[in-house]
Parts: sequence; C-alpha cells; structure tokens
Amino acid sequence: MQIEEVEGTNWCVSHGQLCACDFFSQVEAILNKMDDSQPDESFVDFLAHCCDGPRNDPSEEEAKQRALSYVVGFNAADPAQVGVHWLAQEARAEERIQGDRAFRPHCGYGGLVEIFQKQSAAYGVAIRPSAVVKTVTWSSDHAEVTIMGADGWSLLRARRVLVTLPLGVLKAPAGQTGAVSFVPPLPPAKIDAWNRLEMGKVIRTVLRFRERFWDDILPSSPSGTKTLSEMGFLFSQDEWFPTWRTTMPQKLPIITGWAPAHSAEQI
Repeated sequence: MQIEEVEGTNWCVSHGQLCACDFFSQVEAILNKMDDSQPDESFVDFLAHCCDGPRNDPSEEEAKQRALSYVVGFNAADPAQVGVHWLAQEARAEERIQGDRAFRPHCGYGGLVEIFQKQSAAYGVAIRPSAVVKTVTWSSDHAEVTIMGADGWSLLRARRVLVTLPLGVLKAPAGQTGAVSFVPPLPPAKIDAWNRLEMGKVIRTVLRFRERFWDDILPSSPSGTKTLSEMGFLFSQDEWFPTWRTTMPQKLPIITGWAPAHSAEQI
C-alpha cells in the first residue's frame, strides 16, 4: 500500500480567535518536568505543583491547560487516572522512533482489511463478520465458543481460542451488551491484571463537504495573506470536539472531529 506522511500547519483557537499555535515549546517544557524516578502520581496532581512561575500568570495557566489537552487528546486518557510514570516512559519511547511523525495509507485503512481478507481466504480461514461471541467454554485441551450470527446461534469447537477482545469488552459485567462469559471463569490473575488497566475513550466524526471552505478563511492574528488552506490540525478547546484534523497532504474536503476522554463520555 502507498503510505504518505501526515503534513500541514497547526492552528489554534485562543480567546475566541483563530491564530497560529505558539504554545508547543511551553507545553514541552512542562512535559519535560515529568520524572518517573519519583513516586508516581496522576497528571492532574503533577500539574498542580510542576511549575514555579508566578501565581495566576495567564500565559502559564494557558500552557498548563494546553498540556492537559495534549495528554487527554493524544492518549484519550482521563488526566486524573493516567500516571506520570507511564507518560514519561511513553515520551522516551516516542523519541526513539521519531514519534512526532505520523503516516497513513493513501487510500485509507480499508485497503489493509481487504488484504487481510484475501490472505485469510487463501489459507482457508473463515471470517464471520457481525458474529457476536456470547460464551467461551474452555478446558485444558479444548474449547467451545457460542456465537450469535446473521443465521442464528452457532457452536464452534477448537483446541484453543485466542482472545483479542478490547479491554472494555473484557471488563464488561455479565449481562451487559457485548459482555462475554467464560466458563469456568478465567484465572483470578488474569482478571486482576486487566482490572489494573484502563482503556481510553474516544468518539470521532468525519465530515465531508462539497468544497474545502477553510481554503478561504483568514486567521484572526496578522499573518499576511496566509489562509487555513494548509491546515493539518485545529486545536479548538471546544467542550465537545476539541481537536479537528484534515487529510493533508491530500487536499480533500474532509475534516475529522476528535472527542477524547470526558468529551467522549458526555457524547
């Protein structure tokens, strides 16, 4: 598949005005103060004491808010739950692999699914879309999986079952839509392990227009005749969809809204 690097300029909404984003260095300075050699704490607690600037400094408070938005948006994480140790380790891992760069398939991720389907069919693997697993009955030498598909209930038998369910589905209580029952229950060590983990929440919406109307929008702050035509990301701090992104470098009339963590919960 043809892969292309994500490009474009970043724009922000600050005090109701569209302007170039000039806070990244301040946010980076805040994030660089995270220290995983100290006792762990939530990112919210870290922000409360991390900076030594003057109290009620508007620029510092805005930088803190932007840092909070970055952690929430990039990780889809609740800042009161995500730990500084994990964030610091993640930052080092990103640095090793040039994590500030991003790539996407030229024709979308659907092409990857099509390749997977063709390769699976070549090996005689049956894929059952829209089949919902209800129960996994297992022992040391075989397993049975009860599913509800388009043609009703089915029972599948195998020597082993590989479980790759999302964490939220694994943790869903019995009786909740999508919950899977394991008979007998899985070992306590496994349940304890996933109960110590959390999955970030996110909802996205993709809007397709007749034309790229933002090509003609001028920012609020002075910037010559530069419009938003090269926009890659817009950080709005909106309550519902704080982050928006375009398809740059492809200039398509499409914008994707990103609602992480608390924004996703309220939607």
